[in-house]
Amino acid sequence: ENYNKGGRQPTFGVGEKRVVKGARDMGDVIVETNNVWSVFGTRWSWIFLPSSLLPFSFFSFSLLSLLSLFMPSRSLNLCITLFFSSLRYKWEREGEKNRHEELLLKKSGLNS
Repeated sequence: ENYNKGGRQPTFGVGEKRVVKGARDMGDVIVETNNVWSVFGTRWSWIFLPSSLLPFSFFSFSLLSLLSLFMPSRSLNLCITLFFSSLRYKWEREGEKNRHEELLLKKSGLNS
């Protein structure tokens, strides 16, 4: 499949669930959208990230590419794995926080 590599930002409906094929070792990930998600094209697949994580991911990625100049390939592979797992952890935490806020909003809506 040929994707547009132009960094497009699709806006999905609130609470809409999409199944996204993650990087090879991540398997299928269900993404609950509640803001604009930025799409990153990788060689294998598309990785969806909340827009609030963009500064973090760009900083980490530039640091990683700097390190890659001085590292053997095995260490580089380890770094790339760590980079994606830290992104995924941050991304899941962000999702938990958003779901918690939505629950609080629903509860306050019921009480009033």
